[in-house]
Amino acid sequence: MKKTEYLAEIAIQGDQVLSFVNCTQERAIYEVIGFDEPRIVLIDYRPQGINAIHELLETKNLHNFAPVFNTPALITLQEGDDGAILIELNEPNESQPDKMLWIAIGIQDSIPVYEYLFQISFSSPVFSGNASGARSSSRRVFSKLR
Repeated sequence: MKKTEYLAEIAIQGDQVLSFVNCTQERAIYEVIGFDEPRIVLIDYRPQGINAIHELLETKNLHNFAPVFNTPALITLQEGDDGAILIELNEPNESQPDKMLWIAIGIQDSIPVYEYLFQISFSSPVFSGNASGARSSSRRVFSKLR
């Protein structure tokens, strides 16, 4: 199973971007809304990301989540046993990311995208898929195929 690592800025944008799956003290798991085949799963091991979801679960205050979640990470991309795209978010070992993982869904005042094809860029492309009714792209990590 091929793994690729990038140092990246993390940015979620939109009213409902991630679907919370579960969390422990060590990690939080989310799925990106709108991606069914393949599913895109985020596993966040960063302490600030874990603190953000615990605070959200306690306070129900959505406005504080994204600013805390949107911090740099060392991301690991791989394919899961079930074909899902797994994106692990770990503490960065450097402070200047040169890539961005941007997940934007349901942004107002923008051109609607009803079907979106994507590819995760490795030295040789491995993962590809599509989403219906969702937006998702990221500079250098996800590249639009359409």
